[in-house]
Amino acid sequence: MKANEFVKEFGIEEAQFLIDEWDGEATNWSLETGFVFVGKSVDTHMLCIETLKRLVESHDLVESLGGLEKAKELLVEIANRDHRYAQHFEKPALEKAIVDVEACQ
Repeated sequence: MKANEFVKEFGIEEAQFLIDEWDGEATNWSLETGFVFVGKSVDTHMLCIETLKRLVESHDLVESLGGLEKAKELLVEIANRDHRYAQHFEKPALEKAIVDVEACQ
């Protein structure tokens, strides 16, 4: 299962719970058994923990800015006033976070 499908089905809170329980070494979590595994897997019941972690971080970033609409407004402001945000280091991360959050809806 793709990480964004997991978030759609179970919610960001469940994703956060899994990340909080993560040992930092496992790479995949089995939706069937609940066990974690190290290594690459293409099984449909396996969930990539790193991708899930990125989605949780993206949701956290967007929420810290006041939600999806506020995050989009900030991105437009950055684009329209590039000189005020010279070398704005957060723009690529914000763009990715917005895409991630939208993919989970």
